[in-house]
Amino acid sequence: MSAERSLPFQRHLGPLLKSAGFTKKAATWWKSYPDSVAVLNIQGSQWGPTLYVNLGICFRFLASKERPPIDACHLLTRLESLVPDPGVIVRALDFSGAYGGNLADSDRLGAVEDAIRTCAFPWFDAFATVQGARAEIRRNPPRALQVAPPLRSTIPHPKLA
Repeated sequence: MSAERSLPFQRHLGPLLKSAGFTKKAATWWKSYPDSVAVLNIQGSQWGPTLYVNLGICFRFLASKERPPIDACHLLTRLESLVPDPGVIVRALDFSGAYGGNLADSDRLGAVEDAIRTCAFPWFDAFATVQGARAEIRRNPPRALQVAPPLRSTIPHPKLA
């Protein structure tokens, strides 16, 4: 069921992500940076009719894969943690109507596309290097960021700093 729900997002976001330099396989896109690989993944919830947009950075000095899976990334967050009003993305990706009613598909797609363009792309650019990630965490600690253990001494986890 979640695959059915993610297909319109995959189709709609494909041109935007491709124009930004991402390549795609299934529900995951990758963009290569000199020091890292950015990963964007659409995931279905195992608990109900909800999708998540996962964002990750995989650093080359720790892993050499050109197409790492999202769970192999060294920095992880979700799209809703980057936007000023997380409820907009939560509502757009929830198909149960539990978070504020049912939205038209065009509204769902538009909200997610706008958030990727205005929040995810800048996040990828800022976190594409260890130095950039460290500076960004100091300047503006993310609401939700998972930092893999190999990086915690280099990039302090925001909740531990």
